[in-house]
Amino acid sequence: MDLYPANAQDMQDPLLALLEDYNKGDLEKQVPPAQSGPQPGKAGRDRPIVIMLDPGHGGEDSGAVGKYKTREKDVVLQIARRCAL
Repeated sequence: MDLYPANAQDMQDPLLALLEDYNKGDLEKQVPPAQSGPQPGKAGRDRPIVIMLDPGHGGEDSGAVGKYKTREKDVVLQIARRCAL
């Protein structure tokens, strides 16, 4: 199954062009550089570092279930709660 869109307008897509060249055996083509986007911020003493933990699962999706019926959602929630202290 090919999940990458294949429309006529995608011919300008550098990733699609690279994949097509790879399939043809032509790997010498240069991919154009990405357009400059937002610059990364700088952390410093006057700016706190924030770390976010996202346990993720809930509701009907319990995530992985271990050998002894341990549910992933229970484990990651405990870890997130302990880190918040």
